[in-house]
Order: sequence, then structure tokens, then C-alpha cells
Amino acid sequence: MDVIRITPEELRATEGALRILLSDGIPAGSKQACETAAKYDRLADKLEADKREALEFIPAKGVQA
Repeated sequence: MDVIRITPEELRATEGALRILLSDGIPAGSKQACETAAKYDRLADKLEADKREALEFIPAKGVQA
């Protein structure tokens, strides 16, 4: 069974990429896109605060922290 692992660093990289796209003027409903980017950053903070290495998603079972 495949396990998809998402680390805090990957979450922050995704958040950074979204912010770059937004600053380049990509029309994506700016407020909603900014809120989505901020969620990635908060999730990364939460994983680090809980001393978790990654968020794991097992397709047959769902998300496991």
C-alpha cells in the first residue's frame, strides 16, 4: 500500500510557491488563495509544534498524523 508523506518543509514550499504566484498577479480569487496559502503554513507550524515528522496519507485509510 502506498503512503503519501508530506513534511512541514514541503508544506512551506507549497505555501511559498502559492504566494509567488499571487504576487505575480495570477488571478485566483486573491483572498481565498491567500487564506489557502496561510493554511499550509499553519499546518506546518502545527506539525512542528507536535514534533511530527510528516503528515501521512494512506489512500485506503485517510490521513494519519
